[in-house]
Parts: sequence; structure tokens; C-alpha cells
Amino acid sequence: MERSDYHNHVLAELRRLLLGPGGRPKPLGSEGSEERVVVEDVRMEDYPEGEMLIVLYRDLLRPKCLFGWGMDA
Repeated sequence: MERSDYHNHVLAELRRLLLGPGGRPKPLGSEGSEERVVVEDVRMEDYPEGEMLIVLYRDLLRPKCLFGWGMDA
């Protein structure tokens, strides 16, 4: 499998797990816990050091703040 095909596969699976139908934001929470975090986007971005997997999310207690988490792809 080519590297770009692998990245596309990983990205598609993460979007399936973390986003709602049609790529809409999806609230996340453990069973029986409050759903406070909403994942808004999952994407790959190119940087000089290489590709990064980026997850953008919002804490519903701070709805005006968009947070992000990234890791090497």
C-alpha cells in the first residue's frame, strides 16, 4: 500500500470514528458521563517536517474556543 493510500485510509477511519454522519461535529463522552467535547474536524496537514494528523475540537463549556491536537502521521 502506498504511503498516501495508507494516510487516506487512516484519515477515513478516524473521521468515521470521531465525526458524525456526513462529517458533522460529534459530541464525545464516556458511557454515563457528560458529553462536553465536540470533535469538529479531522484532517492531515503538510508541514516541512512531514504530515501531521490534526483533530480540532471544542469544549462545550468554552464554546468560543477551538482546540487542536496533532501527531505525526
